[in-house]
Amino acid sequence: MQVKDQLLGMPAGTAENRLRKMIMFGLLQKLDLTQCFRCQQRILSAEELSIDHQDPWRSADSPKEAFFDLDRITFSHFKCNSGATNRDKVQCPVGHP
Repeated sequence: MQVKDQLLGMPAGTAENRLRKMIMFGLLQKLDLTQCFRCQQRILSAEELSIDHQDPWRSADSPKEAFFDLDRITFSHFKCNSGATNRDKVQCPVGHP
C-alpha cells in the first residue's frame, strides 16, 4: 500500500474515492443531472458534488432502508447538503436547518 501512496502522492483510499467522485460527476454531466437538489443551481465540479437524500433518512420509519433507497437519492452542492459536514453552516440556502 505504501508504494501506491507514494506513486499517487496521497493515501490510496483518498485517491480511489476522488476517482470515484470524478467518474460519478462525469456521468452526471453526460446525463445532464448536475442541478443541485437544494438550490437548483448547477454543480460545476466534482469537488462541489455531494450525494444527498431527498428526505431525512435518519428519522424515517426504517432508516437503513431509507438510506439505501436509490429512488430517493439526489445530488447537491456540498455546501447545500444539510447532511454534509460543514461546521460553519447554520442553514442551507433554501432555508433548511
